[in-house]
Amino acid sequence: MPFAPPNPPPVLILGQGRSGTTLLTTLLNRHPLFASTPETYFWRDLAQYPGGWQAITNDWPASGKAFFQKMDRWEEFGIDAQAAVDHCQASPADPGMLFSAMCQAIADAAGKPRAVEKTPSHVRFLDPIRRYLPTARIIHLIRDGRDVTLSRRKLPWNPKSLSLNFYEWQRIVALGRTRLAGDPHALAVRYEDLVHTPEETCRVLCRFLAVEFDPRMLEPDEADNKVIEQGAYWKQGVRKEVHAGRAAVWRRELEPWQQHLAWAIARDELTRWQYPPHEDLAADQSGASPRVWLSQDIENDAQGLMLDALVQAFLDRGATLAGRTNVLEGPPPPPELEGPGVILLTDSPRTLGWASRSRWALLGATRKVSHRLAGLRTRGLRLIWLHHGQARETQGWPLRARVEAGIAATADTILLPPDTNGDAMPHHPGRTVQWNDAAPALIADELADWFRSPSP
Repeated sequence: MPFAPPNPPPVLILGQGRSGTTLLTTLLNRHPLFASTPETYFWRDLAQYPGGWQAITNDWPASGKAFFQKMDRWEEFGIDAQAAVDHCQASPADPGMLFSAMCQAIADAAGKPRAVEKTPSHVRFLDPIRRYLPTARIIHLIRDGRDVTLSRRKLPWNPKSLSLNFYEWQRIVALGRTRLAGDPHALAVRYEDLVHTPEETCRVLCRFLAVEFDPRMLEPDEADNKVIEQGAYWKQGVRKEVHAGRAAVWRRELEPWQQHLAWAIARDELTRWQYPPHEDLAADQSGASPRVWLSQDIENDAQGLMLDALVQAFLDRGATLAGRTNVLEGPPPPPELEGPGVILLTDSPRTLGWASRSRWALLGATRKVSHRLAGLRTRGLRLIWLHHGQARETQGWPLRARVEAGIAATADTILLPPDTNGDAMPHHPGRTVQWNDAAPALIADELADWFRSPSP
């Protein structure tokens, strides 16, 4: 007979990585009713599976076992792929049923009635999750983006630029917030509340999950090891008692210019979640000093490292970071976007979502970009494009080069990441600079001179 999905369905924990999701999962795993899984990446793996959901259902159960075996983490789950398939017994009706079968198999192996699945990156898959698991409880964990960035940069596979990490935190947190807005089966929890008032916050969580609070949630247990993936040395701290030692570490570990950068990029979400600026940033900074605007988004770490260095160089010379602005699309640039100042362009057709537009809409956007950027130059603004460094033939869709040609034709300077092939660049009538250690000081000095006596 077909698998009957558990009622209530599995609990999902998601958010930006390094936000404390492992800690929260560990606390719930200590509860006698919940068994927590290591990160399954189920919804990502499903989206990437050849043939998608149809391929899984066409040849059940062999296809189901093949899908689960690709996940390659079953020893950590305490079961094998066949056990998850056996929980279905018949072809599952939809991905939600398959996900529930997998989670229930893990809970059964642990001798507990309910499962908690924690994969932070599932925040990117909230649309299919909600389509197939409309009543599943979702806990969206939020942590100060400045602390998240400091934690992420310690791991070798994460981006090293501050900028890219701040942009990504802002984007991922906003994504979860907007997707779950008004959802009665979702709860947002701040990491800082969890570590400063653990019992109170755990009681709130238990009420949300319709279970009684159990004091053992706050007591380290040998079972904590089952929540931590093998070799995940960076997660070992969750086996201790809950403490607030890693809350607000940005205050002592970020330099002043880095705090300015974080606030300029992530101010919107930091403010929404009641994360304050440093005291030095709380005052109004709208003085007469030259202003530096940043783009709405960024493409890769190469751009981010250049942006970090340029911002530091500009601030060292007395400029003010004015925040992010969208100069490539949307409403016309606001009146306050005027010189003397500089716009550091890191947006691209990919970050703006232009890949999904029609050919004619894209061509119209190209002309609009050139016109808008030319208008900004008449306001006394310099335009520096921090190029992403990707060759035209690998950019993913044919009209991207046309759009970027409009940016190149208007920018005062294009900065190329190290080792970028100049042949990848669109034609540029201005100056192209290959990035090196001397580049940020050189550009900042030139613009500082121009700020003091801007020419028409």
